[in-house]
Amino acid sequence: HIRAHATDFGIDPARIGVCGGSAGGHLSLVLGSMGDDGSDKADAENGKVSSRVQAVVAYFPPTDIREYVNHKTLSRQFPAVVFPDDQADDVSPLLAVTADDAPTLLIHGDKDELVPISHSERFLKAMQESKATCELIVMKDAAHGFPGDQGTQAETALLNWFDKYLAAPAK
Repeated sequence: HIRAHATDFGIDPARIGVCGGSAGGHLSLVLGSMGDDGSDKADAENGKVSSRVQAVVAYFPPTDIREYVNHKTLSRQFPAVVFPDDQADDVSPLLAVTADDAPTLLIHGDKDELVPISHSERFLKAMQESKATCELIVMKDAAHGFPGDQGTQAETALLNWFDKYLAAPAK
């Protein structure tokens, strides 16, 4: 929708970044690793333009949804995050990594029990193996969220990442 209406919003459709935390981080990675080029044959206007993004920042994202299939505790806390067995592969960004994925910054606490840091570590490894651009910032002693100074550090890292990959070329 944003790219299809870039003129209305006054943005450059070739410089779109996404960010999110937790489930929002997962959705950001979906766009960064599973976005498509669009198709003239699509029924909806939005389907005719690319859903690819040019940069991603994901805070403590679940990257392998297979770990949450029929997960009893998680389903009580976050029912929308649990997927049936037959859909888990299709919504796991870890399984969709390719060399042309958007440059991705992961920020994760090393004490996160809800989404263990192994999710970001494995995603980083997959991106590196595919030769895609990815970095991981580990927040020392942080759980699922970054209060105070760590929140400021995460926001600064996000802004620097987007400046690096989305800033307009010098004129």
